[in-house]
Amino acid sequence: MPKGAVRLSDGTWVATHGAYTKGFTVTIKTVPAGGRVHYLTVADYEFAQEVGTLDQDTTWYTVTPGTAKKMGGNFIFRAKWTGNKVASAAKYSIDTENQVIILHPDD
Repeated sequence: MPKGAVRLSDGTWVATHGAYTKGFTVTIKTVPAGGRVHYLTVADYEFAQEVGTLDQDTTWYTVTPGTAKKMGGNFIFRAKWTGNKVASAAKYSIDTENQVIILHPDD
């Protein structure tokens, strides 16, 4: 699967992500600090789930926690910390300016 693309029923690939300059400013944070944040569009997530590549880190995009980013739409975020702590994949709709998403490890 090309990163940032989905395959249509006719076999062609369509980009779903890339340099995004429109949309809303969002900041993703981890509590505790130090988590590594990964995300996919919902379409990419569903495709990766279908083809069995969700467990591969190369399937996911990375964002530096605390850095503002332009995004818009529905995304799945997950985070990992040292010591095998994880925040399971969760869906967020990015539809307002200056949104802050805070990811916590699962208990």
